[in-house]
Amino acid sequence: MDSYNVQFAKSAIKDYDNYILKNEKLKHKFDNLIVSIFEDGYFVGIGQPEPLKFGYSGYWSRRLNHNDRLIYTVANDKVLIISVKGHY
Repeated sequence: MDSYNVQFAKSAIKDYDNYILKNEKLKHKFDNLIVSIFEDGYFVGIGQPEPLKFGYSGYWSRRLNHNDRLIYTVANDKVLIISVKGHY
């Protein structure tokens, strides 16, 4: 099995634990997005990846559902999760 280098910003850990892990559908979607980021490419694949602008330059967004986005950045083959709940 492949190993992925994913880290969470402190602000994202609480939402991940209290929101994503308690919702099986969101957990499945989150897992699929992470796999897509590494296997399809950081900036292509499922979840309609799009670069963020202005104060969020350098960050990317992928849809978890209608209301929530996975916000992340990439550095040195490591994905840093910034947010998993709400919009940017």
